[in-house]
Amino acid sequence: NQRKKKKAEDPDDDPELPADEAQQTGAGEDEETPDGEAAAGAVAEGKADQWAEDLVPHVEQVLSQWKVKHPQFDLMGERNLWILKPGGKSRGRGIFVTARFEEAQDCITGAESMWVAQKYIENPQIVHGKKFDIRQWVLITSWNPLAVWFYNNAYVRFSFDDYDAKAASNSFAHLTNYSIAKYASDFDEKRDDTMWECDTDYREWLKEVAQETGSKYEDPWEQKIQPQMKRIAYWAMQCVQDEVTQRKNSFELVGFDYMVDTNFNAWLIEINSSPDLSYSTSTTKKLVPQVLEDLLKVVVDCEGFVRDPQRRPRPWGKKLLAKCDSGLFELLQPVRRRKEQKMKQLTQNELASLVVAGKGMTLAKPRRQDAAKVADVPVMDAADLLAAADDEPAVEEGDGSSGGSDDDA
Repeated sequence: NQRKKKKAEDPDDDPELPADEAQQTGAGEDEETPDGEAAAGAVAEGKADQWAEDLVPHVEQVLSQWKVKHPQFDLMGERNLWILKPGGKSRGRGIFVTARFEEAQDCITGAESMWVAQKYIENPQIVHGKKFDIRQWVLITSWNPLAVWFYNNAYVRFSFDDYDAKAASNSFAHLTNYSIAKYASDFDEKRDDTMWECDTDYREWLKEVAQETGSKYEDPWEQKIQPQMKRIAYWAMQCVQDEVTQRKNSFELVGFDYMVDTNFNAWLIEINSSPDLSYSTSTTKKLVPQVLEDLLKVVVDCEGFVRDPQRRPRPWGKKLLAKCDSGLFELLQPVRRRKEQKMKQLTQNELASLVVAGKGMTLAKPRRQDAAKVADVPVMDAADLLAAADDEPAVEEGDGSSGGSDDDA
């Protein structure tokens, strides 16, 4: 283009080019050359690559800051998968996984009007190619004071097919319910392979993984996963403690479903009333009789449900817990239970009559010397405070094998 412009200004000053070079460069033609377009495209592409390269450290910095403040950061993944469950059904019926908003939106037009939508955990821990969850038994014997008994053994339920995040429509790969897996063509031959006992099989597998990956946990099950599950179980019951009417000599056994991610973090998926206690596999055939026997030890021997309900409740101290044979059931937060037990139990009428009353008061006029002291105090607006917070150094992350802190779960 510059040659054309120069030739137009001074036609005699443009040297002639050889025929082959003139043909190659297109000199003397009125249209732009293909090689010129390619060169311009290469320059533009180079600038875009440089721009992207300069942007990477800024993106990584923002993501690292977000990860510190967002406990579920590692769960997000890249496909934005969601799992939807009909509220009025159980045993895996009607559950599906999708990444399309339109498909999720179609749920409100069907016969089932109540749905539960959960962010799909896109970094699940995988055991021999299978996705899994953990079925945990929890026994509630009192709501006020709160008494939550955690069974110190559980079982793992595997998906029947190998996990594949891209095969969202394959229920055998994404759902671990026995009610779903039993419809697989060769389920009878592999029935006992769909479950593991947590305290033996799964625990040993975790130790091997921790050793291979160089994790700071020698026994991830005992050191991190199970303690998280216990805290989550108690927190969940605290959330509904005030919504359930207290009845003496009654109890409820529920089934907590947890998942574990690649950082050994336990996540609560759902809580099931009337959990399955059938002998579906060799694993449940062993565990179910044990949990039923231990349940009777708790409600009869420890809680004393057969005693006169008018008798004074037992003080839940260390001595009573030492004498009480509860099998594998462990009472969570016994100190808190004892504190709640000592508090006066109010009736519904008394609770309804509680009011907050206040008394008006006259503020004294500040003295002159006090006003002078207040004037010396520096005043900062919100913008200054936010700017000061941005100048503080970011919190350093811990061991990469553990993800967020235990309290994150």
